[in-house]
Amino acid sequence: IMNRSKIIASGTSKELKEKYNGVKTLSVSSDHIPDTVAFKLINHDLQTLKTKTGIDISGNEIDFYLITDILKEEKVKISGMQTHEPTLDEVFIKLTGKEVKS
Repeated sequence: IMNRSKIIASGTSKELKEKYNGVKTLSVSSDHIPDTVAFKLINHDLQTLKTKTGIDISGNEIDFYLITDILKEEKVKISGMQTHEPTLDEVFIKLTGKEVKS
């Protein structure tokens, strides 16, 4: 990654994303997610954010089996799941504090 004609970080796309913005997010869609789900996930060093369509679960490592076990324990009916990984644009912003110029 270059900024003002200087190399500020190097590596593969995957390496840069993991090193500088390793947070991954799993979005779970459901009509109802009890508050107890968030409490249980927080106990496993995950961050949660309730959304209009369900819950976003973020962390450096996403343990899919742990999350689905908790959702199953709480009898959550899942209507969809989607993962989100950081982009190189997000890494650039984290390193420079500026948006990428086209």
